[in-house]
Amino acid sequence: MAQLSVSDEEVETSRHLPQLVRDLNTHLPEDVQVLSAARCAKSTVARHALAGREYTYFMPLAALVRDEALLEQLQHVTSIQDPVLSHALVKQALAKLGHCTQKYTGSHPWHNFTRHKQRSVLAR
Repeated sequence: MAQLSVSDEEVETSRHLPQLVRDLNTHLPEDVQVLSAARCAKSTVARHALAGREYTYFMPLAALVRDEALLEQLQHVTSIQDPVLSHALVKQALAKLGHCTQKYTGSHPWHNFTRHKQRSVLAR
């Protein structure tokens, strides 16, 4: 978890927030990205104040297809309109993925699957 505090002088109005997002992203690794920023009270603790979370999962289509010749063609796809995406094996793989991802839709007690801090057995 990371937290960044920016002074009011650094972000005068909400119209400066897009520039803050761009500046932050220039300093982050390619696989980490800030999507947006919002003004909030200094006392805000996002972990406790949030009303929900939204996750987006990305998976390379090549991970779902086992046909070597088709995998080679998929490596060169640059558009969602590419005809190779209408191949029967691709459609089958996407349908299977769609079926599997339905299990993630909705509210779930995911906290049961997160790392918990080890607590000392002895009280101090």
